[in-house]
Amino acid sequence: MRQPSQVLPEKIISMSSHTGTAVIFYKNNQRFEISWTDYQKQIGKTALALQKLGLKKGSRIAIHANSCLEWLLLDFASQLIKLVTVPIYSSSTAAEVTHILNDSESEVLFTDQKSLHLQTQKKCEKLKLIIDITTSEWEQFLAIKQNQDFDFQSKIVYEKKDLATLVYTSGTTGLPKGVCITQEQIQSEVVEAFEWAMTSLDRTLSFLPLSHILGRVEIWAHLYWGSTIAIAEKIEKLRDHLQDVKPTLLVSVPRIFEKFYESILSQMETFGLKRKVFHWALEVGKEVSFYRLAKRKVPLELALKNKLADELVFSKIRNLFGGQLRFAISGGAPLSKEIAEFFYFCGVLILEGYGLTETTAAITVNRDYDYKIGTVGKPIGDVQIKIAADGEILIKSKKVMTEYYNLPAETESAFEKGWFKTGDIGEVLPSGELIITDRKKDLIKTSGGKYVAPQKLETLLKESPMISQALVLGDQRKYVVALLQVDQQLHQDKNSAVIKEAIRSQVAKVNAELASFESIKKFEITFDTWTVEGGELTPSLKLKRKKLIEKYQLTIDEMYD
Repeated sequence: MRQPSQVLPEKIISMSSHTGTAVIFYKNNQRFEISWTDYQKQIGKTALALQKLGLKKGSRIAIHANSCLEWLLLDFASQLIKLVTVPIYSSSTAAEVTHILNDSESEVLFTDQKSLHLQTQKKCEKLKLIIDITTSEWEQFLAIKQNQDFDFQSKIVYEKKDLATLVYTSGTTGLPKGVCITQEQIQSEVVEAFEWAMTSLDRTLSFLPLSHILGRVEIWAHLYWGSTIAIAEKIEKLRDHLQDVKPTLLVSVPRIFEKFYESILSQMETFGLKRKVFHWALEVGKEVSFYRLAKRKVPLELALKNKLADELVFSKIRNLFGGQLRFAISGGAPLSKEIAEFFYFCGVLILEGYGLTETTAAITVNRDYDYKIGTVGKPIGDVQIKIAADGEILIKSKKVMTEYYNLPAETESAFEKGWFKTGDIGEVLPSGELIITDRKKDLIKTSGGKYVAPQKLETLLKESPMISQALVLGDQRKYVVALLQVDQQLHQDKNSAVIKEAIRSQVAKVNAELASFESIKKFEITFDTWTVEGGELTPSLKLKRKKLIEKYQLTIDEMYD
């Protein structure tokens, strides 16, 4: 195992030994590249500028901005001089931002949305300064003595116990809680989650918010292993960036693969002969996958069919991801088994993993040499898993946070005899893989006393390319219902009768796999778009159930009338 002994800031000190391009980034539709040597110099200059502000070891700096080069520079520079980075989701409300700044005692806020912070400083006692990273304020911040460079040979002592970052959980309810992550958690995660996956020859395209723990771990891993990272300018430009960067490795959440899946199947519906070829190719891919998953040789005749299917169909689907992808890693929420299998048939391997902000992202993950579709893989490194009597997944690992900041009672209640309580329900297969079935707090208990796992049903429903999002309800009610969202733009050529029939068919298909008490008795369709900005989704694209129930209360009540 390639285990570097250094913690993250020590890797920054030695990063100039890497060669080639360190970072690709985009501004105003233009592409830029930075070498490892220049990258280190810019991190050093950012560290000097932070010291000029009078920030000392342990001081907090907050970043409320979209992903960009400056985000990386601030994060790494802070760790270099032992400051604590406090990331804030770009979509956070003013109240959430104020809470995080006050709770973390942040002294400086870096933002690309300064106009939203005209009153922020007045509400935050410790906040001394707000710097706009998109204007001349950033250049003024960086202005230091001519020819002055950071002394990378300085005798700063870095320890594993050093607090590196306070990551506030996005949360589906309540105020965000600050998760304390030290250098030990970072090192344990980045080494054990990526040592098998990443090399200096890899290129990744980062498009997850850097305030999301999975997006953050991706940039830490890039620095540890010396891979090239590209920072997407906007999620709307993802397809263009994939073609430009041609990543070899992709870290994503399921929603991205769902979008690609919906788009591919929607396009195929409009073609005659091409549609038949597409479905023929999928059948061939399915047959080939049977042999590959069983680690058996593919028969010659089937291999020839697969070569033709690849030329006609599969290569075009792989090219949507740039054409050079070795595999993708998916986390943050459940990925439909049907969607994972679809891409696997096409030669796109999606390896699902599992973790939380409190576990510094992944604690289990499928590997490219050891995977089982439909699971989130086996534990990595030092991770121990225990399933409680009620089905909750309990964890022991160096990757687990030290505490919730300033919340001793909540920290204590998050552990049970040294085991971290994930709040997720699951089981471990005899072969060692973990399966997640639901969130403990999201479990529905019908008025008949039966427990229903809504995430399982929602994942099954979204296997239809017609259904963009699904909300399953029924707590303390006599039966289960669903609110289903249709992407109107994707299906604008279809009339409402066609859409309703397609969805009715999918609901019937899902119900056929369920026990009577958990089957969906009624459903309603909405063409509204559920977004982070609208408050229906968390920044990590999970459903905000309470918000959605409030929004559609009348519709829900009618389904029970």
